[in-house]
Amino acid sequence: MYRIEPSFPKGAVRNLLLALTLVFSGAAFAQSQSPTSHPPSHNLANQATNPAAPLTQLQLQNIFIPESDNAEGYSNQFIVQPVIPFKLSDTGYFRNLITRTTLPVVKSADPDGPLGSKTGLGDMTVLFALPHADRLTDTFGFEWAPLAAVVAPTATSKSLGSGKWSLGPGLLVIGGRKNLFTTGDSLQFGAYGYNVWDVGGDSDRAGVNELFLGPLVVYHFKEFLRQPGWYLRWTDELMSFDWEKGGEASIPLGGAIGRVFSIGHQPVNMFLASDRRADRRGVDAEWDIKLNLSLLFTE
Repeated sequence: MYRIEPSFPKGAVRNLLLALTLVFSGAAFAQSQSPTSHPPSHNLANQATNPAAPLTQLQLQNIFIPESDNAEGYSNQFIVQPVIPFKLSDTGYFRNLITRTTLPVVKSADPDGPLGSKTGLGDMTVLFALPHADRLTDTFGFEWAPLAAVVAPTATSKSLGSGKWSLGPGLLVIGGRKNLFTTGDSLQFGAYGYNVWDVGGDSDRAGVNELFLGPLVVYHFKEFLRQPGWYLRWTDELMSFDWEKGGEASIPLGGAIGRVFSIGHQPVNMFLASDRRADRRGVDAEWDIKLNLSLLFTE
């Protein structure tokens, strides 16, 4: 076991507080609500895996990376990811605003060269989505959402972040099909992505122009091992393409097994995942293991 004891330079603290203010300044006005039952999210398990569902969550993930390119030793990322929906209207085209904030605590591997291993905060990413849902049939539904991404330079070390404020647009599309192979099973499928460009920050650091893209494929079982809530999914790690470096890519391939259930009165979503990268750049992981625990709040 290791202890994470990051140091926080004044500039990093300022950026972190500013980014937290950006994300959570309106959180006190978010309306507590039970998730709506639109077609791709007809039960809690389906909503927990649907990034467009208006479900309040606190996601905690730990990603262990045994080996990385051009580096020695292991690395680790602990990710705190609150998901907060804001109700906009009962009848409008866009009825909810979904905010998803990702803040990583990173222990990097020891790269070749004088930099050494670092432990501290990485950059914070905030994703905003405005989903719209349509029921096409009793068993099939469709959602789409325009996205906006904001990246804040909260990293406590140069090697852990870009040093830039970045933002950009994106799009999410997801469908849901009930009773696909057997009664009670369902499939979610779609994709989402966004591109960010730097708009400010440290002028001595490299520019940012990067695309993030990933498929959404989740198969929910009515029962597995005589228990409800189980699912299989494609990896939730996103592919990335760095246009500043000629389109250098990081492409993860992998999957996860998970279950939505209750611990006492608290609904949770747990999954175990593993990825191997078909294409890597820099100090990308050769493969990793991820454990996720999400607390789900329905009221």
